[in-house]
Amino acid sequence: MDLALQQAIDVHPVITFDVYDTLLRRIVFKDRDLWKLVDQEWEKRFGAKSFDFYAERSKADKIARKAYDYSEVNIDEIYEHLSNLIGEDNAKRCKTLELEFEHTLVTPNKPIVDAFYYALSKGKDVYIISDMYLRHDDIESALHNIGVKGYKKLFVSCEYRATKHESGELYKIVSQDINVDVTNILHIGNDRNADINKARAIGIDTYWVREQSNTHYIDEKKSDISLDFSILNGFISKYSKIEDNLAYKLGFEVFGPIISGFLSWIGQHKVKEKLDKVIFLARDGYILEDICKENYILGDTEYFYLSRRSMIVPMIQYQESLGDILNLYKSWPTKSSATILFDKLGLENNFNLLYQFGISESEEFTKEELIQDSRIVKLFESVKHIVYENSINESNLLKQYIESLGSNVRIGVVDLGSGTIYNSLVEFTKYHNIDIEWIPLYFQNTQCPNHSYMDISNNFDLKSALRFGYLFLEIFFTAPHGTTMGYISKLNKVQPVLSKYEYENCLDKYKNRLSDLHSGAKDFYNVFPHQLIDETSSLVVFSNLETFLLHPSNLDIEYWGEFPFFENYYIYNPMIKNINVVEYIKNPKLLVSDIQSSLWLSGFLRKLMGNNLGIEVISKLYRIKAKYMK
Repeated sequence: MDLALQQAIDVHPVITFDVYDTLLRRIVFKDRDLWKLVDQEWEKRFGAKSFDFYAERSKADKIARKAYDYSEVNIDEIYEHLSNLIGEDNAKRCKTLELEFEHTLVTPNKPIVDAFYYALSKGKDVYIISDMYLRHDDIESALHNIGVKGYKKLFVSCEYRATKHESGELYKIVSQDINVDVTNILHIGNDRNADINKARAIGIDTYWVREQSNTHYIDEKKSDISLDFSILNGFISKYSKIEDNLAYKLGFEVFGPIISGFLSWIGQHKVKEKLDKVIFLARDGYILEDICKENYILGDTEYFYLSRRSMIVPMIQYQESLGDILNLYKSWPTKSSATILFDKLGLENNFNLLYQFGISESEEFTKEELIQDSRIVKLFESVKHIVYENSINESNLLKQYIESLGSNVRIGVVDLGSGTIYNSLVEFTKYHNIDIEWIPLYFQNTQCPNHSYMDISNNFDLKSALRFGYLFLEIFFTAPHGTTMGYISKLNKVQPVLSKYEYENCLDKYKNRLSDLHSGAKDFYNVFPHQLIDETSSLVVFSNLETFLLHPSNLDIEYWGEFPFFENYYIYNPMIKNINVVEYIKNPKLLVSDIQSSLWLSGFLRKLMGNNLGIEVISKLYRIKAKYMK
């Protein structure tokens, strides 16, 4: 709590609080967007097209205020006039919806709610004063929903026909009602005129609740595009706390909406595809399955330990040559040491074997060079029998592990999208006559748009933004354990064998950032009113990712620039390389090379230029190219 506020409470026996944007906030970006929500819910609940409730409600509000000569009208009087515009039955239904949203779609303004309870703990007499057309019981219900209880009395302008904002008459009524001199009162509110100027004018001390400067990864301008944007942006801007660290904030504001949308999409496809079960592949599915278990959603789900290695090694037995084996792996580094061969063949590293065939551990190869080098071929021939024997053993264990899922079932396979594991799973199942039908549920796979949540084929803005930092998706989906190397049988149960967690020896601050990313996203999922927006719309749920990638701040650069990204075989590189402007001037080709190899392009450009101008220029070029290529 702000020290000035605490001290002000300490020296006043009576504390009064404003309600809206002081103790609580509506989660829509603009308060009157709540009326647009009534429009939307009308169509959902009653199956009939709305009659532009927003416009008619606004009109009725103006008519009611002109019809009466007192300072504040109430919601009943407004709806009397609305009945004349849309009919009595329609008005009753709309009023029920509006009040439902007023009661529930609110979030506490935590610092001020903390001040409220601090005042109570100090034995202060606490009252609440609101300029509002809602009735006492409606405001009280909203306050109770955010946990605000224990005040002595609630004063509402529409019930006293007097306001704060006009002449401060409501303050005088409160002072007389509670029989306290105004000099003993501290009023806390957000409106400069109604809560500060008018209160001070009659001798009441005040504390101004100002809008705190808070970093948000939202584009406020989009709040006017649609109600979905208003709800999402309003919720984030009013729910996020200034003290949240940047990892938690990125998880809450950027990845929270994304995984909420993905899980909603998975739920729809589970019904559509008539799936018996959904498995989330390790490791990308860790956070998703964790949320499912905590919230009891999607029914029968399981976190399933599969990896490229654990799927491909059992398939080696069916390949004839080293080239056939290595071609099972679709993803390869440009160059790597010969030790990569052991991993791809399912063996432990054996440096002595390398030396035996005249191969240095520092020598680097492309995949084609590994296949063609005579030394490598001879090495492979010497261990071929071990490789195939290991493949058969791993195959038997994998078969048992897969069969633990059941038989004669349709199972959805949640994967980020390369398709390597899914395709291997389908092929392995056919080889071993396992009675399971697999349905892919990709996060993004351009080859299977009908089975992908994120379709970027026509979303050129998102397609462009991802080129500036798509690796943040990989960082977010990182699980806090190593990859699946294979399997072992213990007590008649097949269990995964995991490699060392790649971030295990990293500084705690980096491991904590990964944890905070997940915590932020989970907290978003747990508190966001999912039913109110179309979470499967990539235009909406990926908007904040676009904002983060295209408009990084200096704080983002400082926080994430040094973060170690794990690429392959325990090679770590910072998200932003060290930038040497002098060297770039001497050697422009180095600049081009560093731009092309940058893990976080927008971060690199921001750090290089000190602004986002370069990002804007390149982003426009990307969008033009994407449209032209299409």
